[in-house]
Amino acid sequence: TSCGGDWWQVGNYLDGAPKTPGNFSAAPGWEDEFEQRKMDDGGFYASKDTDYPTTDGAHRRVNYGWAQVPPKSAQTLPREVTFNAAARQLQQYPIAEVDGLRGPAAVDGRSVSVDGDAPVDVPANVTRQAEVLVVFDLPSTPSALAVSVGDLSCEVAWSPVGGGDYADYNVTCGGVDTTLRLLAAETQLEVRMFLDWTFAEIFLQRGRTAVTASSDVSASPPVSLHADATTNAVVSVYPMNGIWVDEATVRATDRVYQGWA
Repeated sequence: TSCGGDWWQVGNYLDGAPKTPGNFSAAPGWEDEFEQRKMDDGGFYASKDTDYPTTDGAHRRVNYGWAQVPPKSAQTLPREVTFNAAARQLQQYPIAEVDGLRGPAAVDGRSVSVDGDAPVDVPANVTRQAEVLVVFDLPSTPSALAVSVGDLSCEVAWSPVGGGDYADYNVTCGGVDTTLRLLAAETQLEVRMFLDWTFAEIFLQRGRTAVTASSDVSASPPVSLHADATTNAVVSVYPMNGIWVDEATVRATDRVYQGWA
């Protein structure tokens, strides 16, 4: 549904008889997941999804949303929707083809020791249109874990907990308060940001939580990490190329839908 943002829920749909409505209801054993959840906790609405093929012709569910950002709004990155049975929730993550827009790494898998604030040295004029990928080791004691690009910040309030298969943690990201579900067996936290001049799309733990946030990054602001407890992080920063190609490239591209030459 699209009301104050876009929402989704997990359940079973059964077609009705001709001229009668179908039925959408909770799946047996998954009743707790029938509650509606926000797809994206930021400025994201009017999304559309489709069964869109992978480059090798397999099936996948891809969703696009409308990013309510300056100056005139924009279409989000295409996001592949999957179901994480261990976390008992849907998640969304940029399709694999987005990796093909990466330029040569400005920061290539750099290991950073984080104890308090830890600036990351990034060349000038990169972060205005870039991907920032950070993987933290989860410390053994409670700690805020954060990635900041200028005024844009995304922070997870991590704390080891005992018992249960997973726990939900408080998140403040792009000025929005939300939560992130982490599995008890997980030892790392992934924060992936896509920055594009006036806004960012942020994905936590491969899209279990997503936030589309307005943020002026046109001046290529600096990148910084933060942790209250000493830990390690691996950082990669890629300048992102534009999406535009010429007619000859389009015509020369292999067709996934056969017969669409």
